[in-house]
Amino acid sequence: RQDEALAQKEAIVRHLLLNTDEHAPPRADARVASAPPQHPLNDFVIGHENFRLIVRTPSGALVFPAVLPDADGALRASRAFEVPPPKGGGQGFKVSLSMDITSDARHLQRLGITLAVAALVGALLISLGGFSIVSYGLLPVRMLAVQLQSLSASNLRTRLDVTGQPSELVPLLAQFNDLLGRLDLAYQQLEGFNADVSHELRTPLNSASEYSVLAPL
Repeated sequence: RQDEALAQKEAIVRHLLLNTDEHAPPRADARVASAPPQHPLNDFVIGHENFRLIVRTPSGALVFPAVLPDADGALRASRAFEVPPPKGGGQGFKVSLSMDITSDARHLQRLGITLAVAALVGALLISLGGFSIVSYGLLPVRMLAVQLQSLSASNLRTRLDVTGQPSELVPLLAQFNDLLGRLDLAYQQLEGFNADVSHELRTPLNSASEYSVLAPL
C-alpha cells in the first residue's frame, strides 16, 4: 500500500514538473507584484500532510519548497527519482518524495502483539485440549491398572474385563487372561501337591507316635 501510494504521487509530481513552466521565476506584473510567487507543487502538498516533497536541480539548488522543513522525527518511507527536462527546454530535477508511515508502524506493532497473544493463547488451549484428549484416551488403561491391583495369589480366578478397552489392547488382554488361567491351574496343582505331601508326611508321624505310646506296654 505504501509503495502504491508513493508510485501514484510520483506520477503526479512528474506530470506537474514536465507539463508546466510555473516553476520558472514569475514574470513581472504590476497587478501581482506584491503577491508571493505560486509554485504548481503547492497544490500537491495541500491535503497531503503526511507526504514530504523536496525538489532540487541537478546541481543541488533547492527548487521546492522555499525552505527545507524541519525534521519531525516521524518514520518515513521515501523514494528518490529524477525528472528529465521539460519538453519546452530547461533543466531536469532531482526529487525526494517521502511518506509518514508512523501510523502504519504502530498498526503493525499492535498487530504483532495481537498475533503473539493469540499464538500464546492458542498454544495454551491446544495444550489443554491435547492433555484432556490424552487423559480421556488413557482412562481405560487406568481402569485396567485398578483391576491389576486387585489380583493376588489367592485371587487368580479373576479375569480382566476387556469391555470398553481399545481394540489394540484386546488381544493383549486376552493373552493376559489366558496367562492368569494357566497360573491359576498351576497354583491349584501346587496346592494339591502340597496337600498330598502333607498327608503322606502326617501318616508315618502319626504311626510313630502311636508306636512310641504303646511301646512301654
